[in-house]
Amino acid sequence: MVLRRENLAAPTGSQPITIEIDTPAALTWTSRGIVPHLTRDHVAQSTSAGWVHVPFESFLERTPPVPTLQHQQDPTDPKPLHTFLGLPPETHIMSLSLRDPNNARELPPNGDKSISAWCVRGVRKVSPSSFLQYAFACRPDVVVAPADTPYTAPPFSQRRIHKNVERSAAWLAEVLKSISSSKASAEKIPILLPLAGLTVPKARGAFSYLIREALTGREAVELIPLGFKCLDDGVWGYLMELGPLRPSYLPLPIVAPTPLADEIKPTSYENEEEIVSGIVDLLQNSLKTLPVSKPRIAITTQSPHEVLRLVSEVGIDLFDVSSWSSDCARKGIGFDFTFPAPKKAEESSSNTVVGTPTTRPDGKVDVGHNFFASTYAHDFGRIAANFLDGEMGKGEIHQVCPCIACSPKSTEVEDASFDPPHTRAYIHHLLQTHEMSAYALLESHNAAVVASFFAGIRRTLSTTAEGSSSKGEPNIDLFSKEVSNFISYYALPYSLLDEATHDWDSVEKSRGKGSLKRARDADAITEGKESDLEASIALGGSQTLGELVDRVKLDAPAVLLLDPAPNVDVDTDVI
Repeated sequence: MVLRRENLAAPTGSQPITIEIDTPAALTWTSRGIVPHLTRDHVAQSTSAGWVHVPFESFLERTPPVPTLQHQQDPTDPKPLHTFLGLPPETHIMSLSLRDPNNARELPPNGDKSISAWCVRGVRKVSPSSFLQYAFACRPDVVVAPADTPYTAPPFSQRRIHKNVERSAAWLAEVLKSISSSKASAEKIPILLPLAGLTVPKARGAFSYLIREALTGREAVELIPLGFKCLDDGVWGYLMELGPLRPSYLPLPIVAPTPLADEIKPTSYENEEEIVSGIVDLLQNSLKTLPVSKPRIAITTQSPHEVLRLVSEVGIDLFDVSSWSSDCARKGIGFDFTFPAPKKAEESSSNTVVGTPTTRPDGKVDVGHNFFASTYAHDFGRIAANFLDGEMGKGEIHQVCPCIACSPKSTEVEDASFDPPHTRAYIHHLLQTHEMSAYALLESHNAAVVASFFAGIRRTLSTTAEGSSSKGEPNIDLFSKEVSNFISYYALPYSLLDEATHDWDSVEKSRGKGSLKRARDADAITEGKESDLEASIALGGSQTLGELVDRVKLDAPAVLLLDPAPNVDVDTDVI
């Protein structure tokens, strides 16, 4: 499938601008309209940010929300949200939703006429009509219809599931009526519909049937004159929020669901295959009666393995990969995987140039490198073994990674020559010293690897099968074979992410007040020596306990442990 936006307002005398996105592909998620860790210049240089999604709830701390003021400043601007965020409409398709599905914090329940949203000043209650007015002022390319998705802990009662289906359908009817009758834009804004039904297969199937059945009653009176025979006639594509589905397949927590418990919960799941299989079954129940010609978008995927299964078994077109791509970059992980998975000959040849990722005890290879690890302190190879850098150029086996880390370009010259790539040791150094540029380099690199991953999927699907005369049909047999090979070759990213999180936390604790003293004591213990405090006591100095306490206050360690030692005078006045 090719997603295409046409008839965009263009300068007089020129042809209308067309943006095409080949699918399957990844969309770019933002926080307050900003791609994490990247500047607008970085995004402009990227070839993988064709579709940008903006959750609107992060702008609700002010009334009216700041992005809506752009329209007031220049009512003639056809794309005020693009202008406000500095993303040219000639190169970016922009979608807008009220809630951020990646923000899984627990929120108060929705009402019949209001949706709970989260901003920096807390929870805001937003009605569907208010959100539509904001959307009309921003004029994005695509709007996600409000849905009654509960952000509370499962399981969900039958009554709650019934409300989820009923409210989502009613809000969709309100959206279609408002957009079709609005004069805010000459072009009708396409609608993405989140599929309701939660974790009950029959409820998901019932919602799909509800939006496909003929309109009756008041909805028929209001929508049939606008050209709609059923609710699905006004829907451009379908959105599948995977985040609220996943907790239903996880074991119940053994501690109270507090914010602290949420921070320390493990990221690896032993029943990952069971979770993905359950999600696939739910999505298939939603989509089996819906037209295959409309785009399908999945939000909050967890791994490339899950993406491949959703492509092969559900037929998803666009994916939000920020749950694992940006999170890994934030924890110092640089991706190093390809699709199809490399053959043994390619693997051995890459080892002669730069090291491949770690191999797990089960024989599977990590999808990337944890650059917080000390093993990379003196590794001066390029970031990824499966990609060449811009300076080396394209090879017969490996392709060039176009990111700003692997293929940097000098800003002081006008030619297109590439500078030497940033090395693993340099990335390790930046992470250890808390330099923000490390995360920008890794975010750009991971986005480029993910774009190459999807390009490999499209290339495999478009490969003509032997003996087949049809060039338009996807090669399902070859793709299924490569999916199985990828899953058996690469390990899930959870163990790597756990290790990187641990190392990231160690670096966090090694910085700040008292870090030098803690570092000296740690080095002394490692070398088999005694710390300053232990040495003072062991040498039998004449310091009183009060003097030792004053000294400890200056050094500010976290915990003071004093073992009984001879020749230490105890000053009872300080006790």
